[in-house]
Amino acid sequence: MRVVVTGGGTGGHLYPALAVADSLRDKYPDTQILYIGGDGIESEVVPKYGYDFREVPARWFYRGEGVLFTIREFFRAAYATAKGIRASKKLISEFRPDAAIGTGGFVSVPVILAAHSRGVRCLIHEQNAFPGMANKIMARFADRVLLGFPGTEKRFPHPERCIYTGNPVRKEFFETDPEKAKKALGIPEGTLTVFTLGGSLGSHTINEAAYEYAKRISGRSDRFLIFGTGNRFYDEYRRRADEDGLSDNILMLGYIDDMPGKLAACDLMICRAGALSLAEVAACGKPAIIIPYPWSADDHQYHNARSVEERGAALLVKEDDAVPEHVASLAEMLISDGARLAKMRHCSISAAQAAVADMIAGEIRNVYESDKGL
Repeated sequence: MRVVVTGGGTGGHLYPALAVADSLRDKYPDTQILYIGGDGIESEVVPKYGYDFREVPARWFYRGEGVLFTIREFFRAAYATAKGIRASKKLISEFRPDAAIGTGGFVSVPVILAAHSRGVRCLIHEQNAFPGMANKIMARFADRVLLGFPGTEKRFPHPERCIYTGNPVRKEFFETDPEKAKKALGIPEGTLTVFTLGGSLGSHTINEAAYEYAKRISGRSDRFLIFGTGNRFYDEYRRRADEDGLSDNILMLGYIDDMPGKLAACDLMICRAGALSLAEVAACGKPAIIIPYPWSADDHQYHNARSVEERGAALLVKEDDAVPEHVASLAEMLISDGARLAKMRHCSISAAQAAVADMIAGEIRNVYESDKGL
């Protein structure tokens, strides 16, 4: 079986694709995989996972103020997409895949369009409760639309093609050991640990709440903070921490290079509501305070967060309510309440779906076998 995998631009589209690719490789060792992506994060990460990677032109349609800006951006996106389709058609003709799966991001548009035009069976996976524009477009050309959240099918043009699977997460997140993870970070045994992260670039809102919490617990032997600032904020908060003399129980990091390990080490997560982030938090069985990014398309992060809160695994705090003092107090209230934390942990674990990547790999195999009459 030959499969084209695409998706990128952000880790939220890339890592689900890699989780599916890994599952295909494990479950069906005869599978040959070609990953087609853009010049984003995928161009650096995919080859490290041992997959054949090919880059094609891709650009999304950025809306802005003014008619002229919008028209200009539309034609730029259309031109890049046309080039991407031509390049993808060439790669697909050479590789001759049996199926193609896209996990979103602007690069998936030319790849899935090209695959469909070559008669390849196509699947897409939508991670969010509200689908992104790329997947809304691609759904019209897909044989299967796989959903990260139940109820999303009503937002697609052909709900009968939709299958709820959940969000795929790399197996490393299900194989973590909290005690070993804490030891690796030098966190004393029994120390309650909070992990804050606003994405790879960082979030000013979450960082301010984290810094407030850092000041409150600095020097305490029973508390530890893993403070993921994001690359663009690291220098600012490092300087402030040095000026304020914050203690060694605050671990400040600009980039998180071992997400499974950091998540395993914490007892409480404070984060945004990207679908992949929430799936990873659930895979590690961690309670969370979720502050959705309010400017996400169709406010999909709010709906993602609301779904997790309804399961009892998290508390949702809206951006306008995320005053640093309030979030820091909420974090300390939760981390101090062992019974409530344990209940939230149980709800988080129950929300995790370890078999999602295998389920998606199975759907790809089913499409392949039905096409071959097997």
